[in-house]
Amino acid sequence: MNIKKIALTILLAFSLGTISEGIVLPNNLSAEAANKTGTVTSTVNVRSSATVHSKKIGTKKKGSKVTILSTKNKFYKISFGKNGGWVSAKYVKVNSSKKKKNPPACSLSEYKKIKLGMTLKQVQSIIGSKGKQDFHYSDGDYTYSDYEFKGNAEYSLAYISFENGKVESKMQTGLK
Repeated sequence: MNIKKIALTILLAFSLGTISEGIVLPNNLSAEAANKTGTVTSTVNVRSSATVHSKKIGTKKKGSKVTILSTKNKFYKISFGKNGGWVSAKYVKVNSSKKKKNPPACSLSEYKKIKLGMTLKQVQSIIGSKGKQDFHYSDGDYTYSDYEFKGNAEYSLAYISFENGKVESKMQTGLK
């Protein structure tokens, strides 16, 4: 391929919006659709394009795991061979994306269980969260740390200070 053809191909790809973050994507492939996974619910034909009339290039058995690259006309493009293949979407159960769970939030009743002299591990066990260390100071045998724990209501939190590894003070705002 000569330089003019390469330049024209790149220019055309940009104008069609098929280059995303430096990766050339087919017209029907969105960056969001890439690498979703699913499970085949019934043995299904893998086809060369997104239509039942296209050439059959293989099959996927019931229970097979697939990587979904894109969607088109109620078909999923999946990883299959060199160029991928198309399967009817009605035969693939898309795995739900695992969202990060919100860390446990501190309640007022948990906060009241926290006593002076407790260790960080004991506090974390009561709240069910590691919290966020906001400040740490160490000088020889002396340490001081502040931890913030998300509260269970909007704009609420617990703030706990540790001196030499033990609760030295605590305060909260808005906990329920």
